Amino acid sequence: MKADFWHERWQNGQTGFHRDDVNPYLIRFWDDMGAHRNSQVLVPCCGKSHDLVWLAEQGCRVTGLELSPIAVREFFEINEIEAVVEEVEGGRCHTAGPIRIYEGDMFHMDLSCIGTVDHVYDRGALVAMPPDMRDQYCARIRALAPAASTLLVTLDYPTEEMDGPPFAVTEREVRKRFNKENIQCVYCEDILEEDEFFRARGLSRLDEAVYIIK
Repeated sequence: MKADFWHERWQNGQTGFHRDDVNPYLIRFWDDMGAHRNSQVLVPCCGKSHDLVWLAEQGCRVTGLELSPIAVREFFEINEIEAVVEEVEGGRCHTAGPIRIYEGDMFHMDLSCIGTVDHVYDRGALVAMPPDMRDQYCARIRALAPAASTLLVTLDYPTEEMDGPPFAVTEREVRKRFNKENIQCVYCEDILEEDEFFRARGLSRLDEAVYIIK
């Protein structure tokens, strides 16, 4: 999606993708990632997610990437955190203890100072990308985190029944795009019954899957 689409969603408060709690899949599967204290975790399209604070509480250094200045501002306001703000090429970096969020377009921002990324946590970034942007997205993440393991959450549904976002991502596509030997689908369930919003949009199936990619 174009940047203006997401800016408009945040401006209008259309942020149904935001959770008011920590993602249960993160809590359930994080130990399986083999993270250690002081690991750096990259969280693309992080929004104002509570997952960032949870990861920091596990002893990780957390680096979020977020397009919307509204999301970044609300993250620090909600958590009552004071951040130091620095200008970077193409955006700004907000740093508060073990958490830093780069505000700007991840495809055009200078992120060369991030350093070594140990893990990537993608709860909603890949499914936010339409098919014609996924090559660019995956290439960008590979460049930023070439040796990182990934905890990935996806959705899959009959594409003729709904236009994204979120967009459908099949297991076949995950295996093709990441092209690594160790890709485990550790969870997959049809969650349509518990999701009134997507039932109202006419879906007949909504599979949520979690992958650990090493």
